Amino acid sequence: MIVIKHTLFIIGNGFDLFHGLHTSPNDFEALLDKEPAYECGCSSAKDAFECCNVYNWNEWEDSLSGFDATVLEDKIEGPDYLSDHESDRDGPILEMEQRCNELSSAIGEALSKMVEQANEDLLDKDDEKPFASSGDSILTFNYTSTIECLYTQHQNTNLFHLHGCREDNEELIFGYPEKSVEEEKWEKGISDSSKSAAEMGTPGDGPYDDYYIHEQIIRITQFYNGMQKKYQMDKLRDFLGKCGSVSDVTVLGHSMGNVDSKYMELIDKIILPKRWHISSHNGSPSQSELSSYSFNKKIDRFRMDARPWPGEHCSPFQKGKDDFKPCNRTNN
Repeated sequence: MIVIKHTLFIIGNGFDLFHGLHTSPNDFEALLDKEPAYECGCSSAKDAFECCNVYNWNEWEDSLSGFDATVLEDKIEGPDYLSDHESDRDGPILEMEQRCNELSSAIGEALSKMVEQANEDLLDKDDEKPFASSGDSILTFNYTSTIECLYTQHQNTNLFHLHGCREDNEELIFGYPEKSVEEEKWEKGISDSSKSAAEMGTPGDGPYDDYYIHEQIIRITQFYNGMQKKYQMDKLRDFLGKCGSVSDVTVLGHSMGNVDSKYMELIDKIILPKRWHISSHNGSPSQSELSSYSFNKKIDRFRMDARPWPGEHCSPFQKGKDDFKPCNRTNN
């Protein structure tokens, strides 16, 4: 019996940049700079994060683990014990919640606005030839609808947005790598005394042994932990189970950085491809950067601007041909 081997295409932000969309970390920061953070004493939300001038999204997300919490910790204040109203004593706690919510909302708003603008820009672009053939699968890390708008794949091509699709109003998954709250993460963040009090669940013996101050520390800790990435491992397993027999993985525009490395290792473990073809831009990711992967000996690199891509379907069919219909979006 002949087993037909297929290609799994993995799409990263470089794919959107390749198509002229404004989805770089700098584009995101420009929008973050327009989001208010007045409650934190910052002129904009961008000032609250030390993540500027990074090369790719892997670096931006990873930098969130070193968030400098002093922008919030400096706002910790004691309650008005002389007041007869409990609400006056709870006031500083509520104000800290507002500060944390302001920063969380700023990230979400800036991210959504960037993706919405990119999707609008797609409407002005010309359609492209399909690049995946029947039975191939597409796993995109992007929130945009670039594949759906510019490419019409074979009707038996499965497409899955691992981190959410803005057009479908799905949650956009974003954040630093999944880890426990370890001391190295707090070197530039909450002080040791604050961290100790927060982890104990009860006021500590240090300078923050007051219930109302302790509750403010808890809010800061919750905000920090809320920036942790919610990995979609189960959904990825479900999708990979529908990919059939895959011989090659072609990565288009993904940095292959550590933030998403656990996804890549799972992909290799489940589908056992013979080769990984990974696009590079300006030499990145380099072979040395990819050496940490367990499957590094399967890897070859190619330039994103060199077509056809490995595994690309070079059919002359354009949109409108009967054999090509909107690809099946996998909902997990």
